[in-house]
Amino acid sequence: MTRWIWSAALLLALAALAGCDDGESPAATPDQGGMMTADGGTACRGDDECPADQRCREGLCADCTGSLGCACDAEGACATGECVGDTCTDCQRGALGCACTQMGGCDLGGTCDEATNTCVECPAGQDGCACGFNDFCEIGLLCQAGVCAAPPCPAGTEGCPC
Repeated sequence: MTRWIWSAALLLALAALAGCDDGESPAATPDQGGMMTADGGTACRGDDECPADQRCREGLCADCTGSLGCACDAEGACATGECVGDTCTDCQRGALGCACTQMGGCDLGGTCDEATNTCVECPAGQDGCACGFNDFCEIGLLCQAGVCAAPPCPAGTEGCPC
């Protein structure tokens, strides 16, 4: 008799846990390493279990567009940081590897790659770059205040602006 009661209690508990499918909630299925929740979200324990455009927040994958480490928004902007290579990064405009300044400039030692709007290393001795060893600059340039530039053209000199 005791065995029968235990068996009946176990079956009753299993039936209660199984529940009924109301046809509205999707069944749990694996998705990107996590498990899909009843409302269609993806459960997670870490960012690596979420799609590339999402991060794990409070146990669920959530959109992170415009946040650090995530895709930039549709306008190429970020809520925090700067958009570099379609990813929001913790960059200061003008720093190497970061977006160029609004005027297309970069910190000393960098030059703006106009195709990507990113500051890249500026080879020493080239126009607009830091002077090389012993104030070296390419032919036709002078080292002025640590930067290679065209020599000044005094007003009134032939070929110079008035």
